[in-house]
Amino acid sequence: MSFLIDSTRYFGLSLAGCGTWLMLGASAARGAQLLDAPRADATVLHEYLSAHPETGKNGLKSNQSALTRGQVANLYNTLFVTGNGAAMGWVGAGSPTCDPGTTNDSFKTATLNRINFIRQISGLPAITFFNATDVVGQGAQSSALMQGVNPGLMHSPPATWTCYSAAGANAAGKSNLAKGLSGPTAINAYMDEAGSAGHRRWILFPPLAKSYSGDVSGTGVTQASDMWVIQNGNDGTWGPRPATPDGVAWPPGGFVPYQVLPKNSNAWSFSYPNANMSAANATVTKNGNPVAILGYEARDGAGYGDPAILFRPNNVASAGEFVSYANPGSVDQSYVVTVSGMTGTGVPASITYTVTVIDPAAPGMITINGKIGPAASITDALPRVQLCTSGGGVTCGVPSSTGAYSCTAPEGWSGSIHPQLAGYRIPAQVFTNVGANVTRDIGVRTAASFPSCNLDIDNNGLLDPAIDGVAIMRQLLGINQAALPALAGVCAQASSATHNFVASNSFNFNASGGTPALASSDGLMIVRAMRGMASASMNVLGKTGAANTNWAQVQSTLNATCGTNF
Repeated sequence: MSFLIDSTRYFGLSLAGCGTWLMLGASAARGAQLLDAPRADATVLHEYLSAHPETGKNGLKSNQSALTRGQVANLYNTLFVTGNGAAMGWVGAGSPTCDPGTTNDSFKTATLNRINFIRQISGLPAITFFNATDVVGQGAQSSALMQGVNPGLMHSPPATWTCYSAAGANAAGKSNLAKGLSGPTAINAYMDEAGSAGHRRWILFPPLAKSYSGDVSGTGVTQASDMWVIQNGNDGTWGPRPATPDGVAWPPGGFVPYQVLPKNSNAWSFSYPNANMSAANATVTKNGNPVAILGYEARDGAGYGDPAILFRPNNVASAGEFVSYANPGSVDQSYVVTVSGMTGTGVPASITYTVTVIDPAAPGMITINGKIGPAASITDALPRVQLCTSGGGVTCGVPSSTGAYSCTAPEGWSGSIHPQLAGYRIPAQVFTNVGANVTRDIGVRTAASFPSCNLDIDNNGLLDPAIDGVAIMRQLLGINQAALPALAGVCAQASSATHNFVASNSFNFNASGGTPALASSDGLMIVRAMRGMASASMNVLGKTGAANTNWAQVQSTLNATCGTNF
């Protein structure tokens, strides 16, 4: 079986012509006939090509998705993968009944999700579908039936076509059309198109707000798809142009799963509203090396949404640096793209973005770096800093002589980094579900600036109620501290001997004031604070002569005397 995607003007064929074959890979049908996407009338399209009415061009961001690697992988798994193998469940009939019927709601959802995955990783807002009973829904479904029961594909089907209807003919002229494919798989084909890539450009048209996918497949009816993309009067297909992004690329700037790259057409594209693309050019670099551009498919404003440039980067390994459509594995592969030579009012002369190809099944790596300081007071000591980590999967290099440090960790990592330096107190840095590169400077306390009270008994930079809190309670209860080494926390610096410093702690853990310090009041308040359980309603009980009688007063004393941040 083969399938057709409607696109006549690029090949100069009649609407019912045989077209030209394009291989789409073994996962789809064996070949495709590509014709042209529907074009919008210039007078209708013009107002939607202008900048966002409030923001204007000066307020727009460059074409680089803000989504983290983890977010893209999650979107891929939840919006894209779930559509693979979706059951259409078409209920309708071909000639002579000519019932356009309908499809499973789950099939419609899978198709919409695939469109929205593509739009969201491109920095565009998600769209919705018209209802199946709306004029658009009925028209798209009728068009799909007409395409499925007649030879070829047509944007302007004649009234002599089998199962002809005016609503279906109207939809055919305003829709992406495919034959031999439907739903999510048709969306794949629309995005992996050569030539002017009009189908792709409509899916990525920023003002697109509502669409519908009419799909059919059954006895005597060839599988076919109609995706509505062009405004019909004021039906709401298009809305105001969103403020971002500033230009739309495919593959887009940001993280992109390798599975959705245009590997069959090798056609990369960039579009920009109101741009004159006639003199535009593209450059691509990989690992700092140039990738040759094999040719340009289009530099036009041909009525498929925004004007665009389509280019083919070298994808042949034997011909120098090349773009790869293979699984990059655990090492993401980035390509830096620059489009230059665009002209037009408010149009930048050039724009640069980075396409980072990922395997969404492989964890990404993020970088955590910064400076340990103040360097001026401990310059000689900085080379002796040791970095200890918890949480697994994180690797840190040796800090430089100026205190600069750098660690790598899996994206989504949670854990802590503990700079250790004898004679100094350096707070541990705690991280939770880190999704992107982080820069964090770390302050150091010298002996002269130590607080008069230290609640970090094992001196690992953390206040752990199960370690430090237990040590404090043991001290207040008069229990021998000799057994404490077994309680030492992760990255603990304190040896068995240094545990004894709790006995001479100048603050003596008397958080509430008065004498003596009690485990049942002072110790309990400190442990609760370490556990994040302190509250304004927590009062000091059973403490004669307490100066601080409620949590707010104890909190103030602990923070001022112990250098904490409760």
